[in-house]
Amino acid sequence: MKREERLVFLLDGIADEFLVQAFETDNAEKFRQYSGTNRRQSILRIVLATAACLCLILLTPPGKVAAMNLYKGVQTWFEMLIPAQKTSVNLGKATDSLQEQLETVVGRVAESVEITVWLEGFPETVEHSAYGVMPGDKYKTGFVLYVDTEHYVFSEEDGIYTVRPQEFADWMPPCYMEIRQLADITGEEAAEAASLQLSESYGDVWEIQETEVPRGLYIYAHDGLDWDAPVVEMWFIEDGMGNVYVISSHYFMEATEGHGTRFDVMVSTFEVLH
Repeated sequence: MKREERLVFLLDGIADEFLVQAFETDNAEKFRQYSGTNRRQSILRIVLATAACLCLILLTPPGKVAAMNLYKGVQTWFEMLIPAQKTSVNLGKATDSLQEQLETVVGRVAESVEITVWLEGFPETVEHSAYGVMPGDKYKTGFVLYVDTEHYVFSEEDGIYTVRPQEFADWMPPCYMEIRQLADITGEEAAEAASLQLSESYGDVWEIQETEVPRGLYIYAHDGLDWDAPVVEMWFIEDGMGNVYVISSHYFMEATEGHGTRFDVMVSTFEVLH
């Protein structure tokens, strides 16, 4: 603190009548005004610095991964305090070919869980139902994913499992999430191949990062900052049997705090079944 500022700080705590005795009234008021302006400028600097730190956290790969891991930790803490309520899994939203497999998966895990989703700073408690497949002859492993069935539909076609919004305007860029399994490959190999492929279509592909939720590797890519600029996030989870589950979420920049957040929450529930 400069000498003049220290003097102003000390004078700020002195009653006006004593200031008047030492200085003319208008001089005392000038000291008051300078002190108040100085405090407001300090508060403004703190606010701007905080905003810059938040941008650094949310717009860099390590920051995004750290934020996801922190979210999972807070979520686990809430689940310990308030146990999830189990309800019947909504099999009617899945394709008929999946119903038998889903019923088997539900026999091994909780049918549904309630998860607090933070959208634009506000909490929303949403029920997520268990979907997935049991270990089969082809890959020896299966998976479970808790899906926000209030807003999304889970389906399967040609071995690719998809989560799509129940309602979506035709004129808006597509938003969806896919899960597929790659055989005889490591997570690092799959991530490196995906990174090269993404660089052909996206202007900004971030470096491959390690993530704890789920445990594996992670890539983020986008193609501009316009409201409709495409965004993709990818996770690579090894199944312990020489194969890799690849989860990809696709949305547009404006939907980051909507579909992007909801997809991240669903991905955080992904688990490999052996």
